[in-house]
Amino acid sequence: MTRLRILVALTVVWISAAVGAHYASQTRAQQPNVVEVDKVKDNLFVFKGGGGNTAVFVGTTGVVVVDTKNPGWGQPILAKIKELTNKPVTTIINTHTHGDHVSGNVEFPATVDIITQQNTKANMQEMRGATGIAPQGPPTNIFKENKGVGMPK
Repeated sequence: MTRLRILVALTVVWISAAVGAHYASQTRAQQPNVVEVDKVKDNLFVFKGGGGNTAVFVGTTGVVVVDTKNPGWGQPILAKIKELTNKPVTTIINTHTHGDHVSGNVEFPATVDIITQQNTKANMQEMRGATGIAPQGPPTNIFKENKGVGMPK
């Protein structure tokens, strides 16, 4: 009888933990993605939250975004950019392939020029589902060695 009570108690604890974990994950999933902005200069910002930091450079004709965070963060980034400027995003620079740096790409317009190194492009093609390479197409500006990147004027 004692073994049965222990088994029932452990089962109740396990079920309670599972239900609690499920509820906590559902609550987290429903929270909005909030982008925090640090102003570095009048035209340079760092967006925090959602994985890796995102740099945003506002030029005279357009906006350059460096890394686009985890899935679901593209729209919050775009919304925050609209609060800062009415200029369009013209360029994304993906520094490397980690999901918290490239997964927001899919939420940006298809007209945005994506710049990356050739190895990063190859790695992004391997992670199609996370990066959005399939729906948006591959990066449009690939380089092999160090390269200077022109900013919009």
